[in-house]
Amino acid sequence: MKRTTYAHDPNMTLDVTSCANKRIILPFDEVTYSTLLQSRPAYKAFLAAQIQAHPELFPPTIQDGWTLHGLTDTSTKQGIRLRRIQTTADGEVWQIHSSFLMPYMTCDTATAEQILFLAKWAPDWALARVFKKDVMTIYRLRTSLGRYNLVGTTVKTPAALPTDVVADEKHSTLAGERVYIATTAGNNCFLGASISSEAGDEALTTAYRQFQHEAQQVQLAYQPTTVNTDGWSATRNAWKTLFPQVCVIQCFLHAVLGLKQVATNASHALYQQIVDVTWHVYHATTKRSFAQRVRRLREWGETLADSPLKGKLLKLCGKSPAFASAYDHPTSLRTSNMIDRLMQGMEKYLFAKSYFHGTLISAERGIRAYCLLTNFRPPAYNPIAHMTCRDKLSPFEQLNGFSYHENWLHNLLIATSCQEIYRFQQKKLE
Repeated sequence: MKRTTYAHDPNMTLDVTSCANKRIILPFDEVTYSTLLQSRPAYKAFLAAQIQAHPELFPPTIQDGWTLHGLTDTSTKQGIRLRRIQTTADGEVWQIHSSFLMPYMTCDTATAEQILFLAKWAPDWALARVFKKDVMTIYRLRTSLGRYNLVGTTVKTPAALPTDVVADEKHSTLAGERVYIATTAGNNCFLGASISSEAGDEALTTAYRQFQHEAQQVQLAYQPTTVNTDGWSATRNAWKTLFPQVCVIQCFLHAVLGLKQVATNASHALYQQIVDVTWHVYHATTKRSFAQRVRRLREWGETLADSPLKGKLLKLCGKSPAFASAYDHPTSLRTSNMIDRLMQGMEKYLFAKSYFHGTLISAERGIRAYCLLTNFRPPAYNPIAHMTCRDKLSPFEQLNGFSYHENWLHNLLIATSCQEIYRFQQKKLE
């Protein structure tokens, strides 16, 4: 079979379709699962308790009644059976899975948890060698998680859906061609990641539309209040197209970094003075004070000798309205620090995988899987330095205020219950 690799074609686009997920994953105890499966009263009592505690894991029609609907055949891979239920309102049948097994019975979650934890740093071939698995088994185990609704799996209630987000494009390569990962983050969680072959208005609008679709599955009328961007016009235009009411706030940090790009050794002292004054402007507590400090900064900048540094400084002052709009939204993000931190981990992951190869579809699923795993993985720990991460909870737990299971991968699998599954296909533009 000939291996297909990516080649940029402006007449091709990534077509995304969704299908219903009839799988409900619950935290069964592996030791008592067989006994519980054979006792209909005990099984129904367990389900009733789960429905009452976590109704978001079940279809909305579960509140109108349900009945047990028999058992599946015994799995040839794992040797267990699953129960099914039928919702009374619509007659739909749903399979009840356990979180101690991966979807489709591919392997037990205990083994997968070790593999996927190390997948953050190690390439697939190294994991295959250590765990004595086929490389493609490791690859499929990792990328299969990229099919789920990223927002719906991470955000479990409409109230937890962030209204102040940050967006940026991560530059990467796919089979040697330049691509852009349109990334959205909020409350220290990845909320969207779609690959675009171009960085223009239309291409980025298409890429960010996937986040819009997934967020509106959680809250139908979802409209973010603010979005922080780095100033790229196509990013701003894409968000205004998808969310007309959103307030686009330009990142102040990127403007300051622009000064560093034109600074030289000869102008280092002046550069340091400009940066100190610029951050003094940033720390203004009111919109009026900010505007006043910008005016004073511009007046001082105009007295400087002509240089690239002076030009950048005056350009920064000219963007004052884009920065000042943040004062109208006290909870908004004024810099892109949140997504920059997340993208540092993304860069390490991409470097370990030698970036993208193969097709646009495999790249899309791979990066979405990485983002979902990052939202659920436990905090970092360095046993040599005896230092733990300052955050004791995973991003998912910090966002929602709870977890379904003490094990992070069990927690992730349970959170995918009834979430949309996406199919990615390359389609020729008509």
